[in-house]
Amino acid sequence: MRGYLFGAASAVFWAASGLLFDRLPFARGAAFGQMVFLLFLIDLCSLSAVWAWLGRGGRPGFRGGFWRPVLSGLLGGPVGMSAYLLGIHYLTVYYAAPLSSLFPVLAAALSAWFLKERTGAAARAGFALAVLASAGLAADAGGRGGLNALGLVCIAVCVSGWSLEVVLSARTMRTLSGLQVYCLRLCGSVCGYLLILVFLSARGFSLNPSDFHDARIIGIIAFGALSYACYYQAIYLLKPLKAMALNITYPVWAMVLGFFVYRHPVPPSAIMWAVLLGTGAALSLYGREGEI
Repeated sequence: MRGYLFGAASAVFWAASGLLFDRLPFARGAAFGQMVFLLFLIDLCSLSAVWAWLGRGGRPGFRGGFWRPVLSGLLGGPVGMSAYLLGIHYLTVYYAAPLSSLFPVLAAALSAWFLKERTGAAARAGFALAVLASAGLAADAGGRGGLNALGLVCIAVCVSGWSLEVVLSARTMRTLSGLQVYCLRLCGSVCGYLLILVFLSARGFSLNPSDFHDARIIGIIAFGALSYACYYQAIYLLKPLKAMALNITYPVWAMVLGFFVYRHPVPPSAIMWAVLLGTGAALSLYGREGEI
């Protein structure tokens, strides 16, 4: 039960963080650098909190296997998120969001191949339905843009990075706890974001402190950190497939929170996709003991 709660919480917190992120007044020309800096802040604050928690009464007790979670942090954070932001730039969010939301398909295939993760027929069907409904819900946000080859390459890199992050982290959780793996993952992502910021600085990018004088940033950092922490605990307790099935319900939570907090209208088609997504997530949790 704890694993399911962690998985659902990761989706709720990610939805809340996304709603706040979407309303930040970023300058258009420097938006990429500003978003990378904000992602760097989120992971740096998360790393400080997790390290302090693990180090209570002494040093955190890591036992080997450092390179996998550190590499997963580089692939899922700086590589995956940067490629996603560039994909939005070249394809618009209306193509980038639904395409990137299909990353669990590749992650599930990699998990079956490398982690020997077995599932029942109902769980596989539910997971496929959840992924397709998630893509449909993202596409239903509206709008169209022209396809761009460079944008498609960016999304392919994004999907690969996020998928490999899940598999590498799950493999390391055979010897370390979910929180320990998350801590090491943050070490890799913080270093990667720092390298990107150094590169952008060399190209003339500079931060304007006034861009970050917004109370919503505190909420973004807190919700983003909690989402990832819960996500990794869900992977540790449930294995990747079930954790991802719960995590990709975040479009539903974003729709619910957006309606109640910002009074954002909810079209009937979005409700349909939300019902399908919830049904798929529920089916993916079905299976005999020991199947996953």
